[in-house]
This record gives sequence, structure tokens and C-alpha cells, in this order.
Amino acid sequence: MTFAMSCYSKIAWGVATRTSLSEIDLSVGLVGRRLANPTLLASGVAGESVESLLSAIEAGAGGAVSKSIGLKPRRGYPDPTVVPLDSGTINAVGLSNPGAASFSKRLDSLKRSDAPTTIIVSVFGGSPAEFSKVVRTLDGKNFAGYELNLSCPHVEGVGTEVGHDPELVARVVRAVKSATGKPVFAKLSPNTERILEVARAAVDEGVDGITAINTVRAMMIDIETQRPVLSHRTGGLSGSAI
Repeated sequence: MTFAMSCYSKIAWGVATRTSLSEIDLSVGLVGRRLANPTLLASGVAGESVESLLSAIEAGAGGAVSKSIGLKPRRGYPDPTVVPLDSGTINAVGLSNPGAASFSKRLDSLKRSDAPTTIIVSVFGGSPAEFSKVVRTLDGKNFAGYELNLSCPHVEGVGTEVGHDPELVARVVRAVKSATGKPVFAKLSPNTERILEVARAAVDEGVDGITAINTVRAMMIDIETQRPVLSHRTGGLSGSAI
């Protein structure tokens, strides 16, 4: 990859000439699609609208993953929900989303002309049956696949509480795979000592890929007030600090 990092190529007699990034083939295959490059907008605080997902791709991402979608609408936590750091970001948005039925209507704007675009929809639930219901609600629309949020570190009853249990993860993957023919990825949590067991359980049930990792559980304290900055107290750390 050194050629891509330097953006230079050398001709036969050793003179360096600048090469346009557009001339370098960084494309990779993923779930039967072709990405222009191996970068995707991760599921997180952005990606609740189809327009924002397409904007990320137009800006240069190879693909995009939506904000996590649950069965019912969820408001999430009050502000502040995002804290910028020198080495990353701590967030506790609280899985705010419009719900599966509403998001399914938003996906109607993905016409066949967007077929080459790799958009993956992140979904969450508190049980295998709930995951399955979300997927069945969304499944008829034009997108590439699903990412199972088994790893949110700051919402009770979903996320890490599901994703630390290999047997429960196996049941979730089994339920989702029976509800869709689209590819399925499992997004794992670093906040468990059983991450390898969880990964193996997902793979054994036929998951198409592993997303590693979700955010690391974290807290930021305001030294003046001596209280947590986030309204939810704890959140998830992402960025270069990881």
C-alpha cells in the first residue's frame, strides 16, 4: 500500500511523478458489491437519513452504514450527548432513531440507480425475535445488507447486554439469517472478555462478516463541577485513542 500512501509512482529512469488518486484502483469487493475504496462511514451519530448516507459516499467513502434502527421510535438521551476530545470522541446518543417502519419508508428513495452503492443498515433489538421483526420490516428495500448492533455500551437491555452472551448472539444471528437473504454482519463489543467466543458463535451461525469494534465504555468528568459531562454519565469512546 505504499504507493497509495505516497501518491507517487516512479518511471523507469527514476524520476518521481505525481499520480492522481483517481488513477489508483483502491476498489474492493464486499457482499457481492464493488466499493470504490475500503472505507465506510461507520454507524454512529450520523446516518439517520438516506441523504446523509449518500452524501458520505459522494464525499469519497466506499460505502456507509446507517445509524442503528430499532423496532420502535426512540428519542435517545438529552444533550449533551457528544463530547469531542483531542484523541477522539465520547458519545451517548442513546440509540435515537425513527423506528423501523419510518426508516423503511425513507429507504424508498434508494432507487435502482443507487444499486451500485453499498449502504448497510444497522439494526438493534433486545431479543432474537425483536431483531427479526426489525429486519422483516426493512427487508424489501434496495440496500446491501445488515449490521447487527450487538455492542452499544450505553443503552440497557440491548447492545452489550446482548453481545456479551455467545448463546444469545447465536440465536440473534440465526433469527436474522432466517428472516433475510441479505448479507449480515455482527458488530462486536470490546467491553467483554468473551469477544472471541461471541465472534465464533456468530460465525458458526453463518454471519457474513464481523465488524470490529464498537466504542469503548468511557466517562468524562468536568473538573469544575466534579460531575460527568454527558447527560447519561457514561458513553462510548471512538477515535485515535483506541
